Amino acid sequence: MEKKDNVCIRRVVVNVKGIDIEFDEYYKINPENGEEVFDRNIEIDNDIRLYDIYKKRVNLLTTNEIKLIRKKYGMSQKEFSKILGLEETMIYRLENGSIQTKDVDAVIRLSDEPDTMYNMLVKNKPNFNEEEHLRFMKII
Repeated sequence: MEKKDNVCIRRVVVNVKGIDIEFDEYYKINPENGEEVFDRNIEIDNDIRLYDIYKKRVNLLTTNEIKLIRKKYGMSQKEFSKILGLEETMIYRLENGSIQTKDVDAVIRLSDEPDTMYNMLVKNKPNFNEEEHLRFMKII
């Protein structure tokens, strides 16, 4: 176990959707009594790292890979979701660690190709006003 700024690391095994994953879990201790204390940011970081390991094991895009595809087009999470025809909050959840289905993963992978992204924009044109649609056409 390693300590830094009252944050410790322990090796744990966690089962995610039937797969045991061993990873370094961070946790915070109270320096006055040595007891473990809840830290929301540490827990969020643990979940993202854990789920990204799971995603790699089952051949899904990781949190960062999804962000990179979206940022490639300079779009907000909401805009990217609308072009892909996904629920508006879907990309937000995925970029914050949620695990996508294989179908959603396939759509995001396809969007990495500009020609496919263009076709998705054309198909989902009703999701945008004319100005937004033209702006995205230029980006893609």
